[in-house]
Amino acid sequence: NRASEQPTREALDMTRAVYGNQNATLAYVLLSLSALSETNGAVFAAESMAAEALEIARAADGNEDALDASALRRLAQVHMAQSRYTSSDTLLNEAIEISVNMRGSDSWQTARLRSIQGECLTQLGRYDEAEALLQAALPVLQSSERTFELRREADVTRTIERLAELYVAWGRPEEASEYRSLLERQ
Repeated sequence: NRASEQPTREALDMTRAVYGNQNATLAYVLLSLSALSETNGAVFAAESMAAEALEIARAADGNEDALDASALRRLAQVHMAQSRYTSSDTLLNEAIEISVNMRGSDSWQTARLRSIQGECLTQLGRYDEAEALLQAALPVLQSSERTFELRREADVTRTIERLAELYVAWGRPEEASEYRSLLERQ
């Protein structure tokens, strides 16, 4: 929300002053501000910040890590908000590869990325691929144990919504109805 955007911008300025322009802490602040900017409708500013975070992440230590995957995910989500689904798919493929290499194929982080990619593929009309990703992601997200239970619940809810949206787009209203019912029972 707009109330939290100003303090985040101030944190960004302070982080730049303390750490310089090529620091992982700065990249994380940029990612947070990118998400806030997108929520507030400033998608071009959100894209700029996510791209800068990705540049910092890639330059940080030469290794692909969680920061790289987070920056790729954030930039992909901004591209999705701009209806740039092909580039989003490419970014998500890279983020998923990093996540699988770091955490494994069945981690909640990888499942979350696959859920986001399922939404992207739905928008591209690649329904079979989207269904496979979303169906595989849901049980992993449902069974994951995390420090932030609300984040887990949000990921599960969003994946169920994505499945319902997939089946509507695919012209399969019965399956869409099943997932909407599941949402109501949550």
